[in-house]
This record gives sequence, structure tokens and C-alpha cells, in this order.
Amino acid sequence: MNMSLNEHQHETYKSMVTISVEAMKFSALANGGAAVALLAYLGNVISKGPENLVPDMSTAMFWFLAGLMCSGLLIAAAYLTQLSLFNESFTQPSPRKKRPHRYFLWFSIFMFFGSLSCFAVGSMNAVNTWASPDGQVKFPHPWPPQIPPGRTAGL
Repeated sequence: MNMSLNEHQHETYKSMVTISVEAMKFSALANGGAAVALLAYLGNVISKGPENLVPDMSTAMFWFLAGLMCSGLLIAAAYLTQLSLFNESFTQPSPRKKRPHRYFLWFSIFMFFGSLSCFAVGSMNAVNTWASPDGQVKFPHPWPPQIPPGRTAGL
């Protein structure tokens, strides 16, 4: 099957939009799912034990919600990118005038990576809070892990 250059460009553009939509879904689902899972975990802990054993997960929740906000801004910026591209298709671009869709595009990319970063930081914070009995964050852990002298048996 031979595709013309125009058909190939059209199909490539459609696949890029599909991949972008899936990336937006992932960023929202990862942060939103983590926030819901954290709330479910805390509800379970509160219902089964004394209140003084409930870990402080407020920092992790903050990062997950910040990631969700980045996802919302990402979707809005993606819409504005497409709207700008649509409007630019009706005008002849001036060589000295920058195309406005590029600003929205770069903002979208920044918000996507911001959302993923918030998810990573929130996840690390939650894991470190679970790992420490006093609720104090113990990250970053030394890498590589330090093996105490004389404790090499079983490795």
C-alpha cells in the first residue's frame, strides 16, 4: 500500500494525538488513583486501630493532588494548543510572528512532566512514611545499601 505524503502526515498526526490523549489519561489516573487508594488505606487504618497509629500522609496527598491539578492544566493547555493550530490554519503566518500554539504546547509538556514528578514525589513520600514507625521521612536512602560488617552471611 502506497500512501501519499499528505496521507502519511495525516495518519501520523492522528496517532500523535491518540498517544497524547493516553498520556493525559495516565497522568490523571496515576495521581487520582493514588489519592483514592491513600484515602482508602487511611480509612481502613482508622477503622481498625487506635488513632495514634495513623501515619501522617498529608504530604503524600498534597503531591498527588498537585499532580492531579497539573493534569487538569495539561488538558486545558492541550485544548488551547489545538484551538490555536485550528485558528492558525486560516491565516498565513508571518515569518517574524511566532505561532502562539507553541507556547501552549510547551506548557502542556511541562505540565505532563510536572504531573509525573508529583506522582513520583508523592509515592516516595508515602513509602517513606510507611517505612518509618515515627512518621519521619527517611529519604533519600544511602545507595548502594550499606551492609554492616560481619553481616554478609546469607547474601
